[in-house]
Amino acid sequence: MSFMMLSPIAVFDLQDGSILHYLCFGVKKITGDDSQKILSTWPNLLLVLVIAILNLYTIFLFTNRILQMRLTIYNMLLMVGMVVLIYYYYHVITKKFPIISHSLKFAAIIPVICVILNLLAFRGIRRDELLVKSYERLRK
Repeated sequence: MSFMMLSPIAVFDLQDGSILHYLCFGVKKITGDDSQKILSTWPNLLLVLVIAILNLYTIFLFTNRILQMRLTIYNMLLMVGMVVLIYYYYHVITKKFPIISHSLKFAAIIPVICVILNLLAFRGIRRDELLVKSYERLRK
C-alpha cells in the first residue's frame, strides 16, 4: 500500500496537450516543464496511511489471533473503501476536465490485490486458531 503514495493511480491526456497525473495526494497538471496541483485528494492519502499502519501493526499481533483476525477484517473494509474512493475521484476527474484518453496504472489495482491477500491471511489466521483450539481440547 505504501507503493501507492509514490506512483500515479491514473494518467489523463487533455485536449490542450497537458497531462493530468492522479496521485494519492492530489491531481497534478503537467504542461511542459511546469506542474501544478489542481485537485487535492487528501482522503486517499489518509486512507493509504491508515491501511499501511494497520497492516504493519497486524503482522506483529501473532500472539493474539482473535484481535489479528478482527483487524484484518477492518483492514479489508478500509481497502474496499479505498477502491470506492479511487473510483469516485476517477469519475470526478473525467467529468471535470476535457479528456482525450486516460489509463489506469498499476497503483489502481493494488487495493484489490491487498484485499485478496488479506482474505488469504484471514483464512490462515483462522486455521491456526482452530488448530490451537483443537490441541487444547485434546490436552484436557
